[in-house]
Amino acid sequence: QESATKLARQGVLNLFSLLKARYTSVEEKRQLAILFSMISSPDLQPVREVRGLLGEIDNGTIAAIELLDLSGDAEDEEDKIIAREYFRLSSRQGGGFSKEDNQVIKVEPPAPLGDDYKPAKIRALMKPTTRILRIKVVDGGEGYTVPPDVIIK
Repeated sequence: QESATKLARQGVLNLFSLLKARYTSVEEKRQLAILFSMISSPDLQPVREVRGLLGEIDNGTIAAIELLDLSGDAEDEEDKIIAREYFRLSSRQGGGFSKEDNQVIKVEPPAPLGDDYKPAKIRALMKPTTRILRIKVVDGGEGYTVPPDVIIK
């Protein structure tokens, strides 16, 4: 039973690969995603591959970055204080980054699903005081299906 299911799944994946190579337009990819999502057996349905195909169709990119102060969501006062320490709204609170440090901001790459994915590239513009002045999106990347995590160390 298990080897038959494994063989059947491999057949579905082979068919998916062949059809994906043949049909490359956005509408054709959408139709392939619909077709393979109709497979009723969860053991045979190529979920990751369909998700990758949908990521290629969406071709999401990062257009802007917005910093959110989530300290108001903290349960108690101690958690709010800790959260505020990690999120500075004022540049007068000290700190800053080295001008040579090019790893100040990291963007989570898109899931490597499908053929058309590439991580976004951003650059931190620093004040002379080594605080972040602006975050510039140099390249929005490709293949994002959800907003990525942006980490400022």
